[in-house]
Amino acid sequence: MRIPEFLFPLINLVVRALLCSPLHGLLSKSIMLVRVRGRKSGRARTLPVRYLADAEGICSSTARETQWWRNVAANPDVTLRIRGLEAPYRCRIVTEPDLVGDYLMRLLAHYPQDAAYHQVTLDRDGVPDPDQFARAVESTVVVVASHAPARLAEN
Repeated sequence: MRIPEFLFPLINLVVRALLCSPLHGLLSKSIMLVRVRGRKSGRARTLPVRYLADAEGICSSTARETQWWRNVAANPDVTLRIRGLEAPYRCRIVTEPDLVGDYLMRLLAHYPQDAAYHQVTLDRDGVPDPDQFARAVESTVVVVASHAPARLAEN
């Protein structure tokens, strides 16, 4: 089931508050907070996003038409709040179809409920429809965060 878009501002407000509270464990195994500077306004923005941690770093994805990844592309030094802990990270944007496809397959294996947000149908075995998956790969951007170099962490 996909949550209607008009509810996201309220949901994001509640999720942000929960992730900053002692009850963060209810959500923080799969959702983190990203604090990034706006590329035009320069103001800090904080938003909750789904993540997967792997050897590459902390990975998340979003639709190409959203704005937050553009802010990260312009200002790659971010603060992530993961499992109750905040730390500086440096991000890179991934758009290469093979890499985006690999990430989406891992994401859907862990969180099949997210298939609706990527407009992908999964069969009984969790295998995505190939045509829908190809369209999802084209319309998705992956953000990979790695721990920031020490000199950035000191600032």
